[in-house]
Amino acid sequence: MELKASVVRHKLLFVDDDPAIIEFLKFVFKDPRYIVRAATNGKEGLQFAREFHPDLIISDVVMPEMNGLELCQAVRADEKMKMTIFFLVSSARQEIDDRIKGLHSGADEYLLKPLNKNHLLAQVQAFLRIKTLQDELINKNERLGQVNLDLEENKQQVEETNRALEREKERLTYSLREISNLAEELEKSHQNQLKLNFSLKESFDNLVKLLATIVELRNPFLAGHTEEVEQIAIYIGERLDLNTSQLKELRIAALLHEIGMIGLPDDIIKLKPDEMSPEQEKIFLQHTVVGESLLNSFKGFEGAARTIRHIHENLDGSGFPDKFSGDEIPLESKIIKAATDFSRAIQNVTDHGQIYRIYNAMKTESDIKYDAMVVSILKDYVDTIANRRTRRKVETVSLAHLQPGMVLAADLYTNTGIKLMPEGMELTDASIKGILNYSYNDPLPPGVKVVVS
Repeated sequence: MELKASVVRHKLLFVDDDPAIIEFLKFVFKDPRYIVRAATNGKEGLQFAREFHPDLIISDVVMPEMNGLELCQAVRADEKMKMTIFFLVSSARQEIDDRIKGLHSGADEYLLKPLNKNHLLAQVQAFLRIKTLQDELINKNERLGQVNLDLEENKQQVEETNRALEREKERLTYSLREISNLAEELEKSHQNQLKLNFSLKESFDNLVKLLATIVELRNPFLAGHTEEVEQIAIYIGERLDLNTSQLKELRIAALLHEIGMIGLPDDIIKLKPDEMSPEQEKIFLQHTVVGESLLNSFKGFEGAARTIRHIHENLDGSGFPDKFSGDEIPLESKIIKAATDFSRAIQNVTDHGQIYRIYNAMKTESDIKYDAMVVSILKDYVDTIANRRTRRKVETVSLAHLQPGMVLAADLYTNTGIKLMPEGMELTDASIKGILNYSYNDPLPPGVKVVVS
């Protein structure tokens, strides 16, 4: 029979020199709720009781060595067993005085032989229920006493803690004032640092733009080219999921990719790539190495310098200067190579078909000169630029025929490469007057491209 975890098992000790009585008692209390031990005399019973700590003892009165009355007195004298239930059992011949003696010795019940099974079982169960309640009450009183002691101890600790907290509060109040003052100073310092960082970033960006402008001034034929290369490169870089740091390096390299041309002879700078002799082209290609050398001299430009060095490398390894191929070429260099070649090729081109023919020519050189993925993404940019250039009608107007309300179809540059006004700007009397005044000192091209309504 399987017992539930909540069933309490009581320990019973039987003491009798009659084996038949012992067997009878074991039979009566064979239920798994009871743990039973037996002794054949009072002396042995006392030893078992001290080891076993029974909840209830049933002992015969008349026994050798130590009788039941003596055993009961010894049990009651033991502090650990003073709450043990004790039943004395005697023959029916015993007088009433003997029963009184037994109860005076500390017995809880005095039974007469022959024992009745049901009566005995009922009495034992009743006494055990009482003992269980007594044990619980004693345990609760002990726990309550301990709780009271703990509360008193905690009370003293709380009082001491409160006193310590008061002292700490005074120290903290002083410290908080100090911390508050320090926090204000740190906040001011932080704000100043943010302003300084923003100023440094702004200065760095302005320096990049300034260098890009110097490059365009060196070669007026590049007017607007670097800005367009930057736009194309960032367009491709974003769709290739370049991170913020990579996009920053890409933007710098795109704006400064031709800074090395500052060191090239004038007669080469003025030529388009298809107009150069092999010797002139060899000198022209050196601008990437010169650009790398120039930028490596300044902190913050190292990444851009490396990118610029390899923008004339080809995917098949036939490029300049290191004949790198495939993945040896930095991705940023592959992007700028495609962007700058496309930008140069479509300069001043407005015909929709011609723009796509230029792109298709580049596409045929995928995995030869250009990275196939870069060229594939470039197609999306081509669609936007082709649509923008072909869905409007453009004509060239002389300076003398400029009128208020006209919209510039392209950025307006002087012959020396100075950008005066951006594409899309609507002309006014004041802006036209400014253009004419500026043209006296730095002439403009003979015609200005404007959008025709």
